[in-house]
Amino acid sequence: MTLLSCTNLSVATPVGPLFTGLNLAIQSGQCWGVLGPNGCGKSSLLHCLSGLDAPATGDIRLGQQRLDAMTHRTRARLIGLLPQESPYSFPLSVLDAVVSGRFAHQSWFGTMQRGERDLALAALTSLGIAAFAKRDVSSLSGGEKRKVALATLLCQAPSIALLDEPENHLDPGARQRILTQFKTDFTQGDKAILMVMQDPTLALRLCSHLLIIDAQGQLHSGPVEHLATDAMLSQLYGHPLNVISTKHGKVAVAL
Repeated sequence: MTLLSCTNLSVATPVGPLFTGLNLAIQSGQCWGVLGPNGCGKSSLLHCLSGLDAPATGDIRLGQQRLDAMTHRTRARLIGLLPQESPYSFPLSVLDAVVSGRFAHQSWFGTMQRGERDLALAALTSLGIAAFAKRDVSSLSGGEKRKVALATLLCQAPSIALLDEPENHLDPGARQRILTQFKTDFTQGDKAILMVMQDPTLALRLCSHLLIIDAQGQLHSGPVEHLATDAMLSQLYGHPLNVISTKHGKVAVAL
């Protein structure tokens, strides 16, 4: 079942196009990784797929419905976006920050539904930070704030999770554990996940499919085993990389 698709999608900045002609269909149960050098348009793509920004050209659909024809609340029930950075600029408890992920499920008067605080606590517990529930978010470290943002998306419970460099600020152990959990959570039932990633090894370990965007705006998409080659990754990053198989999975090593 196709959850999110785009046809002839083009993304541009005020100074010119980043890439053109993207055709993509994300099916339920898939985990996509987006790889590319800095400035190629990865974050801009996520902003378009989430409905925050409009593409230069093209059509984006959730199922059979056009994304731009849906209300903000409807989109927020179906699509969850983790931005590259998650600033918290005013006093807010961790629990209240995570409960805010339920805004699209609340009434027009902002009435909290029964059990939403329990959902937030469950999300915090799953990420190992339930003890922070009463703390002010601004008092947390960068990695702890990142976990709060990830818990907020879990609490939102969308069908499609769009994560922009979710590994930011996380130590290696937390990175592997949390992203594996997200892959599991969002590849069951009618769900899917797409992650912009800086670390190709994480993409090799976690993803079923890749979208590769190079510095010239060339696009490649397909199963990870077809695209994650020495030649493709070396050309993509302008530096020799080798994909090596280990007993723990594949790793991409810069030479």
